Order: sequence, then C-alpha cells, then structure tokens
Amino acid sequence: METKGKIICFADHTVLPYSNNSWHMLESEELKELVKIKTWLSYHKLSSNKHKTKYMPLSSYSNNIPDMGHLNIHDGSQTPAAKSVNYLGILLNENMKWD
Repeated sequence: METKGKIICFADHTVLPYSNNSWHMLESEELKELVKIKTWLSYHKLSSNKHKTKYMPLSSYSNNIPDMGHLNIHDGSQTPAAKSVNYLGILLNENMKWD
C-alpha cells in the first residue's frame, strides 16, 4: 500500500506520523490516508480497533495546537482526538517539549 506518510508497526501498535506547516492541510492529508488504510484493511478482511484508535496533534509549541475535535472519516466513522496516548508503555501527551 502506498501512503504519503510513514507507517510504523511494532507488535499490535501502529503509528502514522504526518507533518505539515498547516493544521488544515495536515487534517485533509490524514483523512485521505485513513480512507486508503481503511480500504486496504477491508480488502484484506482486516480491521482496526475503533475503540483503541486515536489521534494526537503535536507541535513544537504546545500553545499552537488547535482543538481539532474528531477526525470524521468519509464512511461515517470518527477517530477521537486524545490529550495523551500510551505507545509501547510510554505515555505521550500534548504538553511534551521537543527542545
């Protein structure tokens, strides 16, 4: 499957990191990519766990993160925004500093 972003998988965890200079463009790109991924999963008779699927916008400046709400995928499903996520036992949150 061809995607614009990188797909990072380890055990049953998958991360899809994307970046863009515009929050609006980032959201638009992610939605297109999520539709591709959902289509690929469906074609191969696989699915993601919608109760565990989340997204978390990050920025170099924590005061620069907009409230993006849910990502509304075209099939009517929604992916909720998270203030923090547990990835491989490491708690990541929106207040992390990258300097």
